[in-house]
This record gives sequence, C-alpha cells and structure tokens, in this order.
Amino acid sequence: MTENPVAVIDENIAWFDQFTVIIVTNIPAPALQKLAAHLYPKNIPLLVVTSVGLIGSIRIQVKEHTIIESKPDNSLPDLRITEPWDKLKEYCENIELNELDDSAHGHIPYIVILYQVLQQWKQTHDGKVPQTYKEKQEFKNLVVEGRRSDEEGNYAEAITEVKNAWLLPEIPEWIEELISSEKCTNQNATTFWLCILALKQFIDDHKALPLSGSLPDMSSDTVSYQTIQSLYKDKANEDYNAMSHYVDNVCKISGKPRSDISEEYLRLVCKNAQFLRCVATRSMAQEFELSADNGMKITEAIECDMYGTPKWYLVLRGYSKFQIDYNRAPGVCVKDLDEDCKVLKRYCDEICQGLGVSTGLVSHESVQEICRFGGGEIHTISATLGGVAAQEIIKLITKQLVPFNNTFLLDGITCTATTFEV
Repeated sequence: MTENPVAVIDENIAWFDQFTVIIVTNIPAPALQKLAAHLYPKNIPLLVVTSVGLIGSIRIQVKEHTIIESKPDNSLPDLRITEPWDKLKEYCENIELNELDDSAHGHIPYIVILYQVLQQWKQTHDGKVPQTYKEKQEFKNLVVEGRRSDEEGNYAEAITEVKNAWLLPEIPEWIEELISSEKCTNQNATTFWLCILALKQFIDDHKALPLSGSLPDMSSDTVSYQTIQSLYKDKANEDYNAMSHYVDNVCKISGKPRSDISEEYLRLVCKNAQFLRCVATRSMAQEFELSADNGMKITEAIECDMYGTPKWYLVLRGYSKFQIDYNRAPGVCVKDLDEDCKVLKRYCDEICQGLGVSTGLVSHESVQEICRFGGGEIHTISATLGGVAAQEIIKLITKQLVPFNNTFLLDGITCTATTFEV
C-alpha cells in the first residue's frame, strides 16, 4: 500500500475488511494491536513479520481456520483390513491363493494377501491382531513365507505395507477434539461445523469414520485391481449416503438450508474425514497479557527446544517496547549502544517478571546481539521469512495444509527455527 498504514489504521480501519489475508511488518505496536483487535472478530487472518538482524519471527492470528484437505505427510491408506465390511471380506475369502498359477499368484492385490494372513494369524492367537514387536515380526515372516519368488511385486508391497494388517480403525485425537468442541452445536453453525455434527452422528452409529475410497497404486492385474477398487468406491458411496442423511438431519434441526452443503463439498469431507482440522490461534490481545498462563507457555516452549530458540520471543517483546518508548530501534547510534543494551535488558526483565518467568532466560549476549544491528535487516533472514510467510499465506487462502499455530521464530545465529503457541 502506498499510504501510511498507521494513518489508515487510525482513520479508516474498515478499509482492511476487503482483504482475505493481511500481512504487516515494521508497524508500531499500538497500531498493530489496534489492527489485530479489529481483524480477529471478523476472522480475517493477520500475519505479522518481524526481522531484526539475524533474528526473525512470524505471528499468525486467526480466530478460526477450518481445513478439509490438510494433506499430512506419511499418512496410511484407509484399507480397513482389520475391520472389513461384508463385501470386502467375501472377496478376500473367495480367492484361493494356493490354487493359483504363478502368474496369477503374483498379481493378487496385497490387500487380499494381508487379509488372509491376518485370518490365519487370528486362528492361533485368540482372534487378536499382532500387538508386540515380536508378534509383528512373526506376522511379517508369515507374509514372506507365502511368497513364491522374489519377482512377486505384490508380496513385496504386502511386506512393505504389513502394518496395515494390525492397525485397528481409530478416531484421530484431532477429530475427537472437533466433535467435542463447543462449536460443534446446531446454533450458528457454519457449513464446516454442520458437517462435523453429521460426522459425530456417523461415528456414534458406525464406530468409525467414513471410508475415503482411495486406493494406492499396487501390483495387480487389471481385472483384480478394478474389482477391489469398485468395492472401496461402493463402500465410500454407501458412507457418503449415510453422511448425507445425517447432514439432512442437522440442517433441519439447525434451521439451515440443506443447499448450503453441496454434494461436492460433502464428498470432499467424507474423503478427507480423518484429516479434518481446525486452527484457532489466540488473539494478540491475549498474547500480550502479562499472565502466569502466558509465562508458562513461553517457558515450556523454551525448555522443549534443544537450542532454546523461543527465548528470542522475549527479546523481541522488549525490542518492541523500546521502539514504543524511544520511537527508534535500539543501537541505531553507536554512542548510545551501551545504554540501549541496558535499557533493553531492563525492558526484557520487566516482561519476564510480568509473565512470571526467570529473567535468566534473556541473557546480556542476546540483548547485545539485537542492539548491534540497530534495527537493520539481513537480506538472507528476511528472504527466508518471506518464503515461510508466503507458504503460510497459501495455506490460509487455499484452506489446504495446516498453518502453524501461532508463532514461528528463526535464529540465524544457530541456523535453527521453531514454532510454538503463545
């Protein structure tokens, strides 16, 4: 923007309401807090980027950010081998592996292999799945024993994906948090929370999440793969229809139009049911309260970090207070450097005392490090912060992947970075 942002905040703060995300840097704390207080109830995400010397931070403030496609790394496919539905069970049991010729044996989907070995295992283990490390290794050996040659890719996949044979369907803790949230009510529910209400009813009745219906690529002949793929798609459609019925109920009770939830949206929810997330950061007003609760959060963050990187958060808080009182950054004038270090250390100590944390968390060396740059920015640090901020903005706009909650700190001295909640 070409205008003075502080003037816009003071005179026409409603101007910011038109934007999807607001990114600010180098704005005086009073104006920043006023803007943050205005945006938070409107649920407009705010990113505050700070770069001072070799230290940088990004703070995200958003009242509620719901995510359907969180796309976590290393997620396992939802195969339900331990709890198969009737048609999948029937399909797997009707294949006689020992009677197949070598070509057919090497092209049976590994889902069938794991299912049959699991049934064999249960017969000698009181119907239980492998639980200990030793039992899991024994189970894996049973899979290996069924292999006729090293050329059978389906058995190689079964060995790689063997953990799917003992994973019981579970409701992830973040889904438990969603369905038990105070926002999961019929009153004033958004489209997302109406679906969560429906999902809660689905879980209560089915003791599981809707099946995603997605299958990974696997070694198989075309007919076998298409057959098993259709089984998963049919089950996913069956679960979608059940979810649609529950959505009808919650919309009726809440008085919301059923048309607010499209088929495409609901299918997306069902497909990603185990990955639904909601990020709700604390407001900056809550963050700046000098409370024991805030002090505990900061202390825990510092103690849990190998390098103690979150300590720079306290230094930057003192740095901000210095700017407010002196209308400049500490260390701008060389002749004032020693005095500025003393003042900044005193500010940091006051903040520590107000939060009920040890003043020893902020060392004289840390204060001197900030002062010696005189408010200047290092291009590599600012470039890195810009890249991280751009990544988080994309997450917020697309509502895909999970943004951090709520503070990112970059320490260019030790080349470390961390995220934590304050």
